[in-house]
Amino acid sequence: MLILEEQASILNPTLFFGAFEWREPVTSITDFMIAITCIIGFIYLSRNKEVDDRTFRLYRLYFLMFAIGMTSAAWFGHGLQAYVSFEWKMIGWLFSLAGQTVFAFASLSGARSALPDPLHKALRLLIGLLFATFLIWILSPARSFAVAQLANGVFAVGLILPLQLFQYARFRNYGNLIILGALVYGILPSFIFNQQISVNRWFNYHDISHVLLCGFMALMIFGVRKLELITVQRSI
Repeated sequence: MLILEEQASILNPTLFFGAFEWREPVTSITDFMIAITCIIGFIYLSRNKEVDDRTFRLYRLYFLMFAIGMTSAAWFGHGLQAYVSFEWKMIGWLFSLAGQTVFAFASLSGARSALPDPLHKALRLLIGLLFATFLIWILSPARSFAVAQLANGVFAVGLILPLQLFQYARFRNYGNLIILGALVYGILPSFIFNQQISVNRWFNYHDISHVLLCGFMALMIFGVRKLELITVQRSI
């Protein structure tokens, strides 16, 4: 028997299937949609063997990290919260942090040939320090989803976007331009989430932002593949 539990907030009502409790069902499904998009990207890009250098291995790892993180967020962070403690949410936050760190290293690796060695080393150190700082913060008693959001913003705006812009200006690779477009587009789901723009409890700000993030990941897959194709063409 299906019973809806009434809630006062904008969160999805909980579903009961007999004794089984499924919290935030639409939110967990849309979160898992992001994970599926990421795993598709990982598999698709892993099958392309034309280019297999450090940069593209890092991009593939980025999609894998987010696939794991979003799967955890979907079920431990939302759907199965009746059965796990709050601390389980940290799995998704930690894999999100790892994914953003890998994305930053991939962006740096792509720019390596055009960067002075001292600057390259300094940026590598900065990425490592930022990762360590946010890792400690997420594991501290002051942890919250806001910390994971801040980490994503710092990496995206402070490191990834400038490195992708530098690469496009230097190499004129349209893959970098697509990734830049994805980063700018990524402002939209963040805005909707932070402003809590919702249709109703069955399609709230979580759900809308998750659907839009699927589009972000699709753009990222297309951008990385374009990087690969142009890299292959220039190596011939």
